[in-house]
Amino acid sequence: MLKNSEAKIFYDQANRNFYSLAKDEIHVMPREKFKTMDAFYATTGHEIAHSTGAQKRLDRQTLKNNDGFGKENYAREELRAELTSMFLQQRYNVKFDEKHYENHAAYLQNWAQVIRNDPNEIYRAAADAEKAIGYIETRMIQKNLAKEKSVQKETTLEKPIQKRVIKQKITMKFDTQKSKSKERTLTR
Repeated sequence: MLKNSEAKIFYDQANRNFYSLAKDEIHVMPREKFKTMDAFYATTGHEIAHSTGAQKRLDRQTLKNNDGFGKENYAREELRAELTSMFLQQRYNVKFDEKHYENHAAYLQNWAQVIRNDPNEIYRAAADAEKAIGYIETRMIQKNLAKEKSVQKETTLEKPIQKRVIKQKITMKFDTQKSKSKERTLTR
């Protein structure tokens, strides 16, 4: 997924992670700055989820109409990215620890006002998260699997096929008019 991200990923941040719509780039902290690999993948998945909202991908209005931190459209987009990240983690067995659950719960609670104002927003966000997952799986995860299968197939085809040649001697007796029997030996 990371290797095939359509938005280029830069591991260049000291203490923050974000997706830049204007540049179509993801900027995250290097892997070693995360406490666990699961935390790294959850965060990077969250930022990739944002990138799926770009006009050339799913063209999500909540990303395009971002009104800034703490505002309604920002909250709606964050909800979509967070749900996408959580769904991906569950689907691909990324391990959760207690702290991880707490972080997700705290993150989602920051945007609870949007849901209070419009309870159906959670359903729209979940539907958009499913679309984002479909996009990520098709364009990033399965794309890599298809490449691997193709390479395996090519490697298999490149191996010379050795023909096994079996030589047999067959002795046959023929009755002919000139002699009572003749022996012939055939080799194949």
